[in-house]
Amino acid sequence: MRSGKMFKAITSFALVAAMVVPAIAVSPATADAKAKFSASSALLATGQKKSVSVKGAAKKSTFSWKSSNKKVATIKKGKKSKATITAKAAGTAKITCVVKKGKKKSTVSGLTIKVRQKITSFAMQNKDSKACTSQTIKTGEKFELKGAINNNKSGSTTNQTVKWTSSDTKIAKVTKKNSNSATVTGVSAGTATITAKVAPKSKTESKEVTCKITVSKEKEDPKKDDKKDDPKATPTPAPLLPAGTLYKQKYNVTRWYNPATAAQSPTKHSHDGYKNNNFAIWMVGFFDNQYSTDEEAYRAYGPDLKNASNAQYKDGHDFRGEELRVKGDFSYEGTNQKTILFQINYTKPLDYPILYKWEDGSSKLDKAPQAERNNVKNNIKASGYGKYGAESLKPGETGKLDINFTIPKDAINGDKDEATGENYGIYLYFPNRPDGVLAYRGDNTFHFKNFSITY
Repeated sequence: MRSGKMFKAITSFALVAAMVVPAIAVSPATADAKAKFSASSALLATGQKKSVSVKGAAKKSTFSWKSSNKKVATIKKGKKSKATITAKAAGTAKITCVVKKGKKKSTVSGLTIKVRQKITSFAMQNKDSKACTSQTIKTGEKFELKGAINNNKSGSTTNQTVKWTSSDTKIAKVTKKNSNSATVTGVSAGTATITAKVAPKSKTESKEVTCKITVSKEKEDPKKDDKKDDPKATPTPAPLLPAGTLYKQKYNVTRWYNPATAAQSPTKHSHDGYKNNNFAIWMVGFFDNQYSTDEEAYRAYGPDLKNASNAQYKDGHDFRGEELRVKGDFSYEGTNQKTILFQINYTKPLDYPILYKWEDGSSKLDKAPQAERNNVKNNIKASGYGKYGAESLKPGETGKLDINFTIPKDAINGDKDEATGENYGIYLYFPNRPDGVLAYRGDNTFHFKNFSITY
């Protein structure tokens, strides 16, 4: 009797095992495995190609590649999970890939391609774009030099790196001003050579130019009253922001499309227009000056939120993990913009998250399901005016920002300075061209005022 029951038990167990084991063995792998790109960023010269691939995708998956800006970089599908990127023009493009297996699919993102012009020529010039191989200045005097790339062709400075050095900093020191210009200051009488090197890490395109600087000692005037006439004797202290304020916009800022001389510009300051300036709209709300878009005249972003200074934090402070508040007014004249974004430029744990957007339906996102809110590209938690966004702006209307937000403690900007190898800081910004946002159009003029960042 026991033997019969035991036989039935064994038989039942075997039948169950026969049904269960095959079911486990043929379970297909999903397409949303932890896939990622073989690289997170790349700097290419126009015409240069780069091979990339998706790693960690399920076997027998299909891959569909896309570039956010085909004018900057195109991508061609290769064998299996591989593809080839071709650099077309100076600028930035984001690469994405849809990995699909059966009915399941996932999107891989996080690859930023920066393209610079291939360097065909490099020359030393003064601020007036005239050749400059030697210059005499006095002690304390400042003089601007520029490394002219490709005869100052439009877009030639985009994503370029120029490294500046002085042969003797006790005679003349050089300070980098922006992507391709620097300020030379006479320190003491003597001669020094200023060297500019473009694409210093490139084995094939790196070029070097020099300028001989002669510093003469300024003659002392015995009748001169230093206390009254010398601004160095009675310096005017820079205004300090009150505790709790990281940034406060001092001047209303306007961005025009076309270049203009000082006589043509409404503010009486020359500007190169955002037609030719990749940074003309980038972080525009935070240029703390009255100028227009002359990148040669200034280059001042808002505070680096990973290393910010003010009256309280003179040596810099890391505001990641702390709540911040940003306020400001934005408007434009010209073609209606269907989408306008306000973002933060870190790449991890999110990729360039959106703080706020002007687009039809955005004002309702705070009441929408979380899944729908996540469709607002990588948005982070925010509170305050509108939370996530407002309806699209029309020309002449003012879009207001007033939101509180917190940057994750582990946030980093994965983009690096080619010259130093260091990661760039974390800034708030209005993107200049992604997805057609704030497009380069001759009939668009942008206005920014009342911007502030507090904590």
